[in-house]
Amino acid sequence: MKKIFSTILTVVLAAGLSLHAATVVKNYDEATRAVGKNGYIVFVYGANWDPTGLQICRKHMDSPEVKEAAGDAVLWTVPFYQLPTDEQKTDQNIKWGALKVPHVFSAESYPALLLYDKNEVNYAALNGALVQKGTPAEVAAVLRETIANKHKRDEIMTRADAAQGVEKAKLLLEACRIPGLHRPDRILETIKSADPQDQSGATRTLTYEPSAKAEAYSEKTMAEAIADMEKLLQDPVFTPEQRQSMYAIMVGKIHLEGTYDDRAKILEMTKKMQELNPDSLLGRSAVVAGRLWGGQINYETGWSPLCLPPGGGLVQIVGRVPISSPGRYTVTFVKTGGSDLRVLAVEVHKDGKKVGGDEHTCVVQTPRKEEADPKQKGPRRLSSRARSAQKDDNEMNNVYTVNIPKGDNVTLHVRVENGGNCYGRVIIRKK
Repeated sequence: MKKIFSTILTVVLAAGLSLHAATVVKNYDEATRAVGKNGYIVFVYGANWDPTGLQICRKHMDSPEVKEAAGDAVLWTVPFYQLPTDEQKTDQNIKWGALKVPHVFSAESYPALLLYDKNEVNYAALNGALVQKGTPAEVAAVLRETIANKHKRDEIMTRADAAQGVEKAKLLLEACRIPGLHRPDRILETIKSADPQDQSGATRTLTYEPSAKAEAYSEKTMAEAIADMEKLLQDPVFTPEQRQSMYAIMVGKIHLEGTYDDRAKILEMTKKMQELNPDSLLGRSAVVAGRLWGGQINYETGWSPLCLPPGGGLVQIVGRVPISSPGRYTVTFVKTGGSDLRVLAVEVHKDGKKVGGDEHTCVVQTPRKEEADPKQKGPRRLSSRARSAQKDDNEMNNVYTVNIPKGDNVTLHVRVENGGNCYGRVIIRKK
């Protein structure tokens, strides 16, 4: 029997499961008598404005998954009132006890799980879509990770207490970067005291504010701002997300203050933004910024004066270009507004080198009214008759025929003679 229990224990520990299940209580007084090392987890609901909050809290609190993830913590539901009556204040005081109640204008949203340690310090909150729409299993997974991160941070903080100077500051910075946890109170002051010269870089990264940096750059010249940003990027203490914000600030400045020739810098910076973290908000927006402000013709939205070099030059076609296989394709230009655009050639590039194309000069014209198709959206805003004519008639000036070779890294480029105030769309079809 002893051997069997030992085997079960080994399997449970290897699977990362807890041998304890959380205790559900009714109020703070009961919680203090049953609390374990995982502390207090209160399920907060909007008591006088949210008709479903309590139901959602109970769904998660009573689930076996959440109880198992909470380990030896104590769980109970507590009301949060916006404008409580005297009776409601009494009820709230009994349920919350000595725990700090969030301010009515705090950033928390309800229903929520507020996590307090054994010292009654609120160190994390689970709320938003996770709690409102997530399953108990999904909430349990995040809860388990959050509690584990809190114990990891406690271990780091213990080592920091025994350290001094720069080493102490580095450990405290490491503790601040544990994900999913509120920053400990007055930790920045402790870091500054341990490392007043900021040799660790902890103060720099913890006090970095993108909005303040953007405001400071607004008073600098382009060269001064870029030089300062490049210096910051060399500092290894900044996180990938902070570096992305630095690039984003400079992309915005170049877009507002730069010339067309500066847009190569926009493409360079947006590419680096994306590489730092493609799935982040800034990583995704970098793709859009590069297309809109990087001096390229976008297949989905066509071209505008932003895409065209004022003195003429080569412009790439980007976006979901409909080239699925090698072969012969037609590239047609249709003006939708503004001044005329003179196109000199469509070039095919492979691995950055020109491998073919079609060269002839045309003045891109607005199509006749009867050829427009107002019901059709997207880049092919022409009637079927007009598209058929452009597909079959290679003598039309605004149609270019190119051969697309096999392989990857094949791109299409348009050589224009002038930029100016011109708007239009591109149609690409396989022959």
